Amino acid sequence: MRRYGLIGMLMTVYAFCFSQNGTIPRSWYVDRFTGQIVQFPIPFTLDQIQVVRGEQSTRFDLSISPYDYALLSDDSVYILEIHTKSLVIVYTHNFNDVPGVMDDNRVSVIRRRGATRIAEGTIQLDTTNSKITVIVPIILPDELVAVVFRYLPNVSHLERVSGGRPPRVDHLILSADPFIRIPGWPRGGSQQLTQQQRRLSQSGGQSRQPGGQQRRQGRGGGSSGGGTAEEWTGGHMDVPVPEDGSIPWNDPRFRGGDGKPWPRDISVPDSPEEPGVKLPGDVIVNWGFEHGPNPWPGPDGSDAWVGIVGHDDNENGRLDPGEVEGVIGLCPPDGSVNNFYVDDQGFVHWENRKKGNEDAERPDLHYIYDPRTNTLKIYDKERGLIYTGPPENWDNHVR
Repeated sequence: MRRYGLIGMLMTVYAFCFSQNGTIPRSWYVDRFTGQIVQFPIPFTLDQIQVVRGEQSTRFDLSISPYDYALLSDDSVYILEIHTKSLVIVYTHNFNDVPGVMDDNRVSVIRRRGATRIAEGTIQLDTTNSKITVIVPIILPDELVAVVFRYLPNVSHLERVSGGRPPRVDHLILSADPFIRIPGWPRGGSQQLTQQQRRLSQSGGQSRQPGGQQRRQGRGGGSSGGGTAEEWTGGHMDVPVPEDGSIPWNDPRFRGGDGKPWPRDISVPDSPEEPGVKLPGDVIVNWGFEHGPNPWPGPDGSDAWVGIVGHDDNENGRLDPGEVEGVIGLCPPDGSVNNFYVDDQGFVHWENRKKGNEDAERPDLHYIYDPRTNTLKIYDKERGLIYTGPPENWDNHVR
């Protein structure tokens, strides 16, 4: 049985379309077997979206810049996501691992919390007017936040892409907040794991430190209060950002310096709403707040958000200051939009998009951490590898 996606809904015969300089935009992903960058052309980019609200439905008219509709083939993989604060409206082709999505080649309306599908919609690609129309039988309950387009040229790429899902090749930020991060997929749904994800969970579930060294015991410190880290069991998961954007500079501190994995002090969130994400092997990742060289106390222009990693040695379900073993992401000195998440394969990502570059296709810096080998890789905007090694004292490579 043939699989028909957007290309099967064309109102006119598709044509080859190119940019003014005759080239087709390209995106990329990191091959998880070789660590190399794989580039590929993309069929279109996103321009703008208009929302038409009816009495019992909502229509989204998405204008696009087409380059080659033939790239939307039966064998390609693509996902269109429309995000509000509480809902995700998703269309998938050749990909069924979005939490809450039960059927391929359909528009699903999914609650962000709980990953529950509440409605189905329709989608149509108009090649004459370069427009995608999505209609859902609901009234939007809250603000429209972002539109995301993911794409891979062939299903065979899925087993190689670092993350196990199509990379984001373009997006629109629609919120008035200039520093809002691109939303992740719904969370909390009961999603069946693939064989690859089950192997990852089983292989990572041993009480050994990444890299094969025995874990250090009895190093837990700081407060034992607060919530318990959300456990990753497969699928995409965002690392929850501190509630209402509060800065935890008054929380318990990891003390940096000579002989430590990081040169500066880091405040570790101590709120029940900010417990981080727990990976196999009692590895926990979370947001932290790095303190600059200016005098204590308080945030200033030299302070920065960071991603921290360590082991839950005292088994209190969260990461305490004495358990921090490394830093896996850093907000640059001039600020940025930071995306912090665990992908389908258990790799941890931190993406920087600097001020004035929030809507760029490629992050300015892309950090990828492998908790199984305790290896951090940092890529620049041109896809160059600028650091690979343990997540310790690497800050001189990026600032």
